[in-house]
Amino acid sequence: MGSGGFKKEWLECLRPFRVVLALDNDSAGREGAERIARVFGEESVPVGILSLPESVKDVNDFFLHRSAEEFSELLETAGC
Repeated sequence: MGSGGFKKEWLECLRPFRVVLALDNDSAGREGAERIARVFGEESVPVGILSLPESVKDVNDFFLHRSAEEFSELLETAGC
């Protein structure tokens, strides 16, 4: 969906789930994740933000170099 594609009307559909935002590891992605997280917060929907290691640019890149187990460990630090 990209950093600017989130629609507020999706919140109700996401409410039953554990949501972790995993946008690109650049300034646009980090700013977009913060912006989307504020929307979730305004509606009292829990959300976490995944902080990727500096050496990877996005989740796809993460899986090219890291394992699913490492990703699971990273998810535990996402804050939701």
